Amino acid sequence: MAQFSFSQIVIIRDVEGQRKLVWQDFTGKVDKSSAFDANTYYNYKYQTSGVRFIGDSAVIDGFKVILELDPKKSWVKKDKQTDNLLVHEQGHFNIGLLFMKELIDRFNKTNFKKATYNSQ
Repeated sequence: MAQFSFSQIVIIRDVEGQRKLVWQDFTGKVDKSSAFDANTYYNYKYQTSGVRFIGDSAVIDGFKVILELDPKKSWVKKDKQTDNLLVHEQGHFNIGLLFMKELIDRFNKTNFKKATYNSQ
């Protein structure tokens, strides 16, 4: 049974909505020993609002995927803040967006079974 009840949420600095990153989003403590000039850190979460069973199938309701930039773990060396580096870091965050979309796509293609939906 196909699943189509989903949403995706992007949170940047405690504000929901998708936008480009700015250097002010990078408030974490700089790792001075790092060979990198910046670090973009984000987390994934998912939520459901319930599950219904129809025969041997499980229908998962209200599936949400949340991608949240963690500004306290994202950092940049102050003397390295360039437009090009910010574009590069945005690319890392965009990979997170692509993964989120792939997760939703896999969810929609999965036929969940009553006996195994938790492990699926």
